[in-house]
Amino acid sequence: MSTHISPAVKKGKNFKVGINVIIEDKVRFGNNVTIGNNVIIYRGASFGDNIFIMDNCVIGKQPTPPFREHAAFKTSKMPPVKFGSKIVIGTGSIFYAGSKIGDYFYSADAILVREGCVIAKHVSIGKKAIVEHHVKLGEGTKIQSFALIGEGMFVGKNVFIGPFFNGTCDKFMNRFEKFVFQPPKIKDHARIGAHVVMMAGTTVGKDSVIGAGAIVTKDIPDYSIAIGVPAKAIKKLPVSHQFKKLKLAVHG
Repeated sequence: MSTHISPAVKKGKNFKVGINVIIEDKVRFGNNVTIGNNVIIYRGASFGDNIFIMDNCVIGKQPTPPFREHAAFKTSKMPPVKFGSKIVIGTGSIFYAGSKIGDYFYSADAILVREGCVIAKHVSIGKKAIVEHHVKLGEGTKIQSFALIGEGMFVGKNVFIGPFFNGTCDKFMNRFEKFVFQPPKIKDHARIGAHVVMMAGTTVGKDSVIGAGAIVTKDIPDYSIAIGVPAKAIKKLPVSHQFKKLKLAVHG
C-alpha cells in the first residue's frame, strides 16, 4: 500500500495523513488537518481549518448519470465539493462533488451525502444516514442514524429528525408524469420522531412535533403536535415549549 498526494495539493500547517491515501490535483487544505487510512479525495475539493477525516472515506465523487432525477435537477458534471472549518467526517463516509458543507459539521460513520447539497453550519448527521442530491439543511439541524433525506428536500434551522426517518419524493412512484419529484419540506425548529414517513409534496410546519411512527400524508400546520397513520394534528404546541421561548429561557 502507498500514499499518493498530487504536487498541486495545497496544505496548511500541521497536515497529517495515513497510508494508502489518494489526493488528486488542486485539493486545498487549511491548518490542522488529519486524514486517516484508505481515503480518496478527488480533484479540486477544498477544506478549511481543523479537519478530521477518518478511515475509508471517499470525498468529491462525481455523480454517474444518466438518471431521470439528474435531468429533472439539471445535473451534469458538478463543481468540486467544499467544506468549511471544524469538520469531523466519520469512517467510511462518502461525499459527492457539488455539495457545500458549513463549519462545525459532524458526521458519524458511513453516511452518504449526494451532489448539489447545501449544509449550513452546526449540522450533525448520524450513522448510515443518507442525504440525497440537492438537499438543503439549515443551521443547527440534527439528523439521527439511518435517516433518509430524500432528493431535493428542504430542512429548516434547528430541526431534529429521529432515526429511520424516510422522506419520499417521487409522488408517482417512477411513472412518467410531468412532475415526478415533489420533495417534502420541514420548516424551522420542527421535531420529527423515529420511523416517521413523509409523503411527497407534504410540509411539516414551523416548531411542530411529529410523533414516532407517524405517516405524514397532508401538510401539518405550524406549532402543531401530530401523531398517527395518517398523521393528524391533535393540539397546538404550548407557547412555553416553543423554540423561541425556550431559547430565551436558556440564553436570556
